[in-house]
Amino acid sequence: LVTQSLSVGTHTITLTAANSSGLSSSDNITVRIAPVCSATLSPDLVLHIPIITFGGQSYWADFRYIPGTFDFAFVTAGLVTETARYSSCAASTLAGDLKLHISLGIYSGIAFQADLEYVPAAGPDIVIRLTSVAGNDNF
Repeated sequence: LVTQSLSVGTHTITLTAANSSGLSSSDNITVRIAPVCSATLSPDLVLHIPIITFGGQSYWADFRYIPGTFDFAFVTAGLVTETARYSSCAASTLAGDLKLHISLGIYSGIAFQADLEYVPAAGPDIVIRLTSVAGNDNF
């Protein structure tokens, strides 16, 4: 593989290469890099949100999917004290009415945006419910 050019975009790296197996100078390999603000949904359906802004503070949180529902149960969270690394992307937001907006999430390479809201009296767990989800073409 012979690298002919390499360009770095906002969230992508594009490599133009040539080799004996058929890649020519017009073929590109593009790798997408998720911004640090991106929420991730793991294969075992744990939702990790690295930064959530609420009431002038920044937090991170993890939730686990409750099978057979549109709900996620709270697992753990913490205060984000060093926010500089998140300044170039859109953080998730939690409004005063406890509605959570995820502006960019990634699941199995698919980008999405989602809205969730607090479910009162959901038993012993703190639960949020998915109310809308859509693809996110901005990734």
